[in-house]
Amino acid sequence: MLPLPLSALRSTLPVFKNPANASRAVSLTAEQFRYAFGNALPPEESDALYEQWAIPAPGKPLFEAASANFSLHSPAKVDTGNSERGPLLLIMGGRDHTVPEAITKSTLKQYRGSAAVTDLAEFPRPGTQPHHRQRLARGGQRLPVLAGQAGIVTTMPETKMALRAHARGGAEELV
Repeated sequence: MLPLPLSALRSTLPVFKNPANASRAVSLTAEQFRYAFGNALPPEESDALYEQWAIPAPGKPLFEAASANFSLHSPAKVDTGNSERGPLLLIMGGRDHTVPEAITKSTLKQYRGSAAVTDLAEFPRPGTQPHHRQRLARGGQRLPVLAGQAGIVTTMPETKMALRAHARGGAEELV
């Protein structure tokens, strides 16, 4: 079971406050978007990103994830011990309200039983540093480009090698 920090709860409240949202798309207001995704940006920049990128999104996946621990056949169920899956790179850092560091670290622990490659990339936390979601929204850049620019910290040699190779133009992007 994952921890549920208050910031994550507040970020999802616009969806969960109405049970009917489980079967429809939900739009965030500019203020809700700023709290969930633009909290490390000046309000003007967050509002511009909202105008450019915000669209209604289905509420169903959030309701399914919230009830996954209570349903034997949940569509959100994940086999974290699956050693046949592809590599998994979890990303955390900054001042992420939607998926705070506590959730990402707990997710990493859940995958420790798998022999498949699982890694954690951490963006620095300076107060003015926007988190990874804002970096992606600002320019639609892909992860390795961001990794080189942001100096992310990673522990797995495979990830370090892939990031270095990409920086030299010799590897496919990690998405």
